[in-house]
Amino acid sequence: MSACGERVSEINAKVAHSFYCAFRELTNHHQPPDRAAKGNNFSAMKKYLSLLFVALFATMSFALTSCGDDNDEPDGGDSKASLTINGQGYKEHPTTGANSTVTDYGTSLGISIKTELYPAKSDETDFYPRAHISLEAESATLSKGMTLTLNDGYIEMITDVMEGDRYDEIKSGKVTVTEISGSTVTLNFDNLKVADDDDKTITINGSLKFNYTKI
Repeated sequence: MSACGERVSEINAKVAHSFYCAFRELTNHHQPPDRAAKGNNFSAMKKYLSLLFVALFATMSFALTSCGDDNDEPDGGDSKASLTINGQGYKEHPTTGANSTVTDYGTSLGISIKTELYPAKSDETDFYPRAHISLEAESATLSKGMTLTLNDGYIEMITDVMEGDRYDEIKSGKVTVTEISGSTVTLNFDNLKVADDDDKTITINGSLKFNYTKI
């Protein structure tokens, strides 16, 4: 069982024990003979049980929140992405409509690789910060295990409207095809370093699944 499951089971056991103790105490309590006293005792029972229900929901909410923290993945839960930029996880935001694409335009124009990614901890509604990756490679018949020959490209790290940094000099590293299946291709980025005009670099590692089109 996971740590999350063990924590939820422990909390459930404690809450169940509290209910049992409360029920035993209330049912064993001597009932006064007069109607007014009975009414007061019934009101006390309802108040006690209401407090226990509040405690139950509060503890379960805490447990579920903790489970969410335990299950956070480096890619933020996106099944298509397992990629880092300078060690920070990034993912796609499907709701923005921006798709990760690999398009082969033929021998003369080559292969275009484009994606728009967001920090792994970001919400789907967040628009900043984000990363635009645009790379150009020589045209080739893609196959599993092949390394693409990169000719050009840039990465924009956008922090706000008209604000950010652009890296457009590929220094080192490689991009390899790890899987190709019908209209999708998965690329692996192995220490791909790209520099800006001041020779400051960013490094991309990990894999990403792209929609693949050959023109």
